[in-house]
Amino acid sequence: MRVKVCFMCREYIPILENDYLNKEQLEKFDSLHSGHPVQSVNKEEIMNIGEWKPFL
Repeated sequence: MRVKVCFMCREYIPILENDYLNKEQLEKFDSLHSGHPVQSVNKEEIMNIGEWKPFL
Protein backbone atom coordinates (compact mmCIF):
# COMPACT_ATOMS: atom_id res chain seq x y z
CA MET A 1 0.00 0.00 0.00
CA ARG A 2 1.24 3.46 -0.87
CA VAL A 3 1.12 6.17 1.78
CA LYS A 4 2.01 9.84 1.95
CA VAL A 5 4.26 10.65 4.91
CA CYS A 6 5.36 13.80 6.71
CA PHE A 7 8.85 13.23 8.06
CA MET A 8 8.68 16.24 10.39
CA CYS A 9 5.44 15.20 12.16
CA ARG A 10 5.95 11.44 11.61
CA GLU A 11 2.38 11.06 10.32
CA TYR A 12 1.12 9.12 7.31
CA ILE A 13 -2.08 8.78 5.29
CA PRO A 14 -2.96 5.96 2.88
CA ILE A 15 -3.30 6.78 -0.81
CA LEU A 16 -6.46 5.11 -2.17
CA GLU A 17 -7.39 5.30 -5.85
CA ASN A 18 -10.90 6.38 -6.90
CA ASP A 19 -11.95 7.31 -3.35
CA TYR A 20 -13.45 10.79 -3.01
CA LEU A 21 -13.20 10.93 0.81
CA ASN A 22 -9.54 9.91 0.66
CA LYS A 23 -8.94 12.65 -1.93
CA GLU A 24 -10.34 15.23 0.50
CA GLN A 25 -8.22 13.83 3.36
CA LEU A 26 -5.09 13.96 1.17
CA GLU A 27 -5.80 17.62 0.36
CA LYS A 28 -6.21 18.38 4.09
CA PHE A 29 -2.97 16.47 4.85
CA ASP A 30 -1.15 18.49 2.16
CA SER A 31 -2.42 21.81 3.49
CA LEU A 32 -1.58 21.00 7.12
CA HIS A 33 1.91 19.76 6.22
CA SER A 34 2.83 22.37 3.60
CA GLY A 35 6.46 23.34 4.03
CA HIS A 36 7.26 20.01 5.70
CA PRO A 37 9.28 17.24 4.02
CA VAL A 38 6.52 15.03 2.52
CA GLN A 39 6.91 11.98 0.27
CA SER A 40 4.84 9.09 -1.14
CA VAL A 41 6.32 5.70 -0.21
CA ASN A 42 5.33 2.07 0.39
CA LYS A 43 3.96 1.62 3.91
CA GLU A 44 6.43 -1.21 4.60
CA GLU A 45 9.34 1.20 4.09
CA ILE A 46 8.38 3.55 6.92
CA MET A 47 7.25 0.88 9.39
CA ASN A 48 10.85 -0.34 9.64
CA ILE A 49 12.14 3.13 10.61
CA GLY A 50 10.30 3.59 13.91
CA GLU A 51 7.05 4.91 15.34
CA TRP A 52 4.57 6.51 12.90
CA LYS A 53 1.02 7.62 13.61
CA PRO A 54 -1.86 7.64 11.13
CA PHE A 55 -3.31 10.99 10.07
CA LEU A 56 -6.89 11.32 11.31
